[in-house]
Amino acid sequence: MPTGCKQAEFAEIAKTCGYRYTAKISKYAEIGKIGEQISDLEGPVLYEIPVTLDSRADLGRPAESAEKNKEEFMKYFVKENEGI
Repeated sequence: MPTGCKQAEFAEIAKTCGYRYTAKISKYAEIGKIGEQISDLEGPVLYEIPVTLDSRADLGRPAESAEKNKEEFMKYFVKENEGI
């Protein structure tokens, strides 16, 4: 879903908020290196990975509404957290 922050550089924002390491991933091939890099870093760490708004033509749509999904999630959440 699009946001109102199209021009925001979240990696830069995180850096100014005290994150020790930030990076903006621009190529799919870079994603594989993330695990190696994270394991050697002391956090907090942020990787910004922009994604396209396009979708596959054969991708189905959810059968339930967003409201129904929220209701079902809240029922599950309450049930799982009873007694905490």
